[in-house]
Amino acid sequence: MVTRRSQSTFLGAGALLFVAALATSDDARDARVDALFEKWERADSPGCALGVVEDGQLVYKRGYGMANLEHDIRISETSVFRMGSVSKQFAAFAILLAERQGSLSLDDDIRKYLPELPERENIITIRHLIHHTSGMRDYVTLTDLSGYRPEDFFTEADVVEALAAQERSNFEPGEEYLYSNSGYFLLSEVIPRATGLSLKAFSEKYIFEPLKMGDTHFHDDFRHVVKNRAAGYRPLEAGGFETHMTTLNMVGDGGIYTTIEDLLLWDRNFYTGEVGSEEIRKGRLVTGRLNDRTEQDYAFGLVISRYRGLATVSHGGSWVGFRTAMLQFPEQRFSTYVLCNVSTAAPTRLARRVADIYLEDAFTVAANAEPEGAVALSESELRPFEGVYWNEETGGLAELAVEDGALVRQETEQKLTPLGGGRFATSEEGVRTEVEIDGATMTVRSPGQRVFHYERVSSVTPSLAELSRRVGVYRCRELDVTYRIELDDENRLVMVGPARRSVLEPVFENGFRWEWGSVLFTRDRQGAVTGFELASGRARNFIFLRE
Repeated sequence: MVTRRSQSTFLGAGALLFVAALATSDDARDARVDALFEKWERADSPGCALGVVEDGQLVYKRGYGMANLEHDIRISETSVFRMGSVSKQFAAFAILLAERQGSLSLDDDIRKYLPELPERENIITIRHLIHHTSGMRDYVTLTDLSGYRPEDFFTEADVVEALAAQERSNFEPGEEYLYSNSGYFLLSEVIPRATGLSLKAFSEKYIFEPLKMGDTHFHDDFRHVVKNRAAGYRPLEAGGFETHMTTLNMVGDGGIYTTIEDLLLWDRNFYTGEVGSEEIRKGRLVTGRLNDRTEQDYAFGLVISRYRGLATVSHGGSWVGFRTAMLQFPEQRFSTYVLCNVSTAAPTRLARRVADIYLEDAFTVAANAEPEGAVALSESELRPFEGVYWNEETGGLAELAVEDGALVRQETEQKLTPLGGGRFATSEEGVRTEVEIDGATMTVRSPGQRVFHYERVSSVTPSLAELSRRVGVYRCRELDVTYRIELDDENRLVMVGPARRSVLEPVFENGFRWEWGSVLFTRDRQGAVTGFELASGRARNFIFLRE
């Protein structure tokens, strides 16, 4: 016979066993998570801070590696990191608050606040800046092409002046999505002109102070002393690391400094709307639309997508020696934050791997699953699709080659999975892009983007005489810069500019590839080289004329 006392004792022992089992399970899970960051868990290396949030609670927080190598300070949940482009959501939130206060409208012409920018036939609105559909060239690329480096100093006024000097754009407003730091930098210029407060002051007053995010700020003065700041680093070829920081004061597109613990408070506000309003809480998740009504996946500094079948809200950041990522699963009320102070870290991948562990029973799509509808093609069946494809409108190049039985895009190392009938798909972490190759034409369809068409081009091997005809001095008025085209000791064509020396690889007649894009030489009716048009990812259509 079991007495009430012995029954109680028995149940107590069972509960203890259950708790012990849970603890063992949690320990095993934590060990799996820690293993992801093992390469950074050293006393002679920078590393990462991790925060895992469930239902508004920080259920796991851990630092791996060093916040400061000079002073032997370890990374912790209170280490303050530069967030790079994860900052964009804070700038967008400030814009929504300013609109609610009546200081501006998302549909205002940006020249209402920035009259020094050139007048255009089709106006650029604040909404265009938010959703990366303005067509404005990326200022980071502009300054790089002009000879500036991240470690050089230039001012916000210099950036506005450079943007005002642009006579051409990437595309007409609303026609396309192309990520551009210029838009979010300009938001930091709109806020003070609309509200009378700098973006830093406005955010502190209306966002960070109400949420008690005491270790978070927009870093608009590089001289500002930041307690517990992690230094940024990059590896040296010979081993070890060097400091990789910046003296630039631009914010909006970046510039937030924060901690894992403060991000917990920001994560809670995502669900409660304690700061802002219910309208803002929902509105910041509304994605943009292109002129053709294509719905984007980019909202207010946030990417709205899916990962392994689950809805996600995310963004990554990359600037000097910092790499960061936030990944939220709203339906599961689960988030991972990975903040790293080394340029070779891959925080987005790490954030997803952490989610793989915590949410392994919730996912509806297997990890690394092939795109739906995949078929098997032999190497001989894939060979006809090999070649170089050129988009004249964007200056984009896509080279496809068969490697180890798969068709691979060389620039991105993406595997194209065959679907049959000249159709292929890539599925990078659950985001599906479809590619169709019909004869010499390649059509690319990506989520939230317009359709792009590429034409297959015939490869060429120019003679030394033909290469020599391109040697000369070329000037771009918009960049206010002169480049030289030279032949090096190996008889390769080289593009030389301020702080730049890039080999030009011949791809097709008059078309060359360089490390960040393409160069298309132009000729007159007699065949003489008159200049070239340069494309560099987030900034296109630069005209260089021969002097």
